[in-house]
Amino acid sequence: MANILIITDDVFTYSGREKVCSFMLDEFSKSNDVDIFSFEPGKEAFHDFSLAKNIYTPSKGGDGNELLEKIVLHNNYAYVFVASMGRLSIKLI
Repeated sequence: MANILIITDDVFTYSGREKVCSFMLDEFSKSNDVDIFSFEPGKEAFHDFSLAKNIYTPSKGGDGNELLEKIVLHNNYAYVFVASMGRLSIKLI
């Protein structure tokens, strides 16, 4: 069993990117612990992410990069996946 992190810009919308995150979670969680990190603060998700061990979001106005760094260093993930349409790359620099 591995620890896996899926990073996305906003897991709480209903676009294709979130559908991909939901699909990845469904498949990876069959034999792994999967966390999700969303750069946008939490609200109710359109897709079902109940299989996620944790869903991390920064507080409104919080520093998402700083929180992400703490989470990654603390959890020792075996795999980290970024689900993005390209804009997220700028946030991760």
